[in-house]
Amino acid sequence: FSVSRDTGQAGRVDSLAEKMTGERRRLDELETEELSVRASVQLSYAALGEQARLAFRRLGLLGPVDVAEWVIAALLGQPDAEPVVNELAERSLLTPLRADATGQARYRMHDLLHDYAREQLASEPQKERDAALRRALTGWLQVAELANSHLPPHPFFVPTSLDPVPPVVPDELARRLAGDPLAWFSAERLNLLEAVHRAGTSGWHELAIQLANCQHSFQHLQQRADEITQLWQEVVDISGRTGDSTALAHAEMRHAAALIARGYAADAVAPLARCGQEFERADDEGALALTLYWQSTCEFNLDHFDVALRYAERGLTLARRIADKHAEFLNLRQVGHSLCCLGRKADGVKACERAAHMAGELGQESYDAAARHTLGYACVLEIGRASCRERV
Repeated sequence: FSVSRDTGQAGRVDSLAEKMTGERRRLDELETEELSVRASVQLSYAALGEQARLAFRRLGLLGPVDVAEWVIAALLGQPDAEPVVNELAERSLLTPLRADATGQARYRMHDLLHDYAREQLASEPQKERDAALRRALTGWLQVAELANSHLPPHPFFVPTSLDPVPPVVPDELARRLAGDPLAWFSAERLNLLEAVHRAGTSGWHELAIQLANCQHSFQHLQQRADEITQLWQEVVDISGRTGDSTALAHAEMRHAAALIARGYAADAVAPLARCGQEFERADDEGALALTLYWQSTCEFNLDHFDVALRYAERGLTLARRIADKHAEFLNLRQVGHSLCCLGRKADGVKACERAAHMAGELGQESYDAAARHTLGYACVLEIGRASCRERV
């Protein structure tokens, strides 16, 4: 392999590379007087049965990702897609991959085939395209909700109550897929991120938010901080387009929490301030109590322990007034953190112990783990100070 020093040739190569990165231009560029990728694909497509052509086209509604057979069935609005999948695979229009951790065979469509599928979608009425895409996204939501219910709840965000999801995936299959929630979420991780984007760009804002909420516990358990940030930035963008300031504030709080977890607390100060203002305006005291916890956490991470204490104490007072036990638990642990860092060890440890007791009352293992971390942190701080005093 040799690299030409001809700048003109290099320019042509760069130009071709740029054209090949655009989905709408790749098939145009791969064409000469004698050869055409589009014409070759057209021959295979024309040889398909009606249902297989429909499935091929509708796969263009999704991103260029690998999918399980049930997704293709959802696009068709059918309980089973095995004959169609086999026909597409036999014609080399769908590539079989290894089974995922749940035992489901997965399939991928080549990028160029995906481009052609998107071209053919123009022949379908928009209403039918939208219905097919919504079925697929709802199928992901259906299994995601079921899988999420088997995971420990997120320690810092209470699960939101959701409207019932119309079943798309057959119940028996959905239960089997969700039986190993970590395996299923791992297999569908990229699809779920893409699903939020597709729902948002289609104007289905509530569906996008539901899809995001169902992924948060898995992402927290896997410590996928980058994906959490990406996910909630997407929801911030979606909520911003709706004009719903309260929905936007909830999304911004989630995004700010992700920024703090990644070490970007300074970037979270302004959005959390906006959240607090919006929740006060909307008289949403529960959301405000939670925002105060995150404002306290943010200031704590910036070493502003006195400011952190003020936010947490206000959040604690508010949570107790409205009897929000989860917000009370969170703010109480942050009060303990802050007091310990301000040198008020006895009061800090007492607050941490009360938080640990509350975690036991709430009855969730993830809350208990967070409380133990808080109490352990307080004890480590005291050991460090005692060691310093001994050396002095």
